[in-house]
Amino acid sequence: MSEVAEPQAVEFCPSAKLIKDPEPQKTEVISVTDRSRDAFRGKGVFVTSLMKPGDVEKMRDAGIEWAALQVIWQVRSRRRAPRRTPTQCTVEARALLEAGIRTVLWGWPVPNRVEEFAQTMNRAADACGAEAIIINAELSDSEGPMWRHRDEDAADRMVEALRGSDLPLALVSHGYASPALPWKALAKCDVGMPEAYDRTRKYPVKAGKTFVQRCMDAYARHYDHVIPCLGLTQTPARTMRLLHGDLGDYEREGCVWWAWTGARNNRDKRRVLGEIEY
Repeated sequence: MSEVAEPQAVEFCPSAKLIKDPEPQKTEVISVTDRSRDAFRGKGVFVTSLMKPGDVEKMRDAGIEWAALQVIWQVRSRRRAPRRTPTQCTVEARALLEAGIRTVLWGWPVPNRVEEFAQTMNRAADACGAEAIIINAELSDSEGPMWRHRDEDAADRMVEALRGSDLPLALVSHGYASPALPWKALAKCDVGMPEAYDRTRKYPVKAGKTFVQRCMDAYARHYDHVIPCLGLTQTPARTMRLLHGDLGDYEREGCVWWAWTGARNNRDKRRVLGEIEY
């Protein structure tokens, strides 16, 4: 509970009755949609491992505007401890904020542990003052098939529980927007992030559209706000630049890269990140 200051004594003033009380100020209510655009505006990067000394400075110098910190990576067979505790999230978020970098959180959920997932994410977001939460829901993991149509109820409960954070929600998943995913629930998120990974840039232009543009179009069927998730870890610096260019004349409000581990010790990749402007 926050401390509340005791009311201060006011000296008697003969003309006090002539002083009008100030007009009450109207509080501007900013919609979740508008906040989602602000949270994911500009260059972002997914962060998987705990931050290392020098990371914040390197991100700042590369022009990173927001960082998505991983909180939890669930598996179906057993309960796992979070990758980052609320305290760790808070420490890293504070360091990022001092460098002018916004913090969002992301996690990997499984259908049979959605309540635990939402509770863990919401607690961490509340502790560190995160600006948004990203759900990384995919078709399979190391234990086999995962999110499917049959999981609509679990996905709906997850999204609904995460709304308790009062933060914008985003989904990052397969670039081709697999029809096997539980889209009825996942489309309730505010932002879509298609994983447009193509480390050798092998996917051809089809019907006048680049691979990145086709991924954007696939997610635009579910979301009004779409930003691409491009490869960084195994993608050469030159290809990173070309893939971002493949957005063409598509609206460019932001872009996120997977993941920071690929740029931490690679000056060429950080230089490419620095050259991209929004």
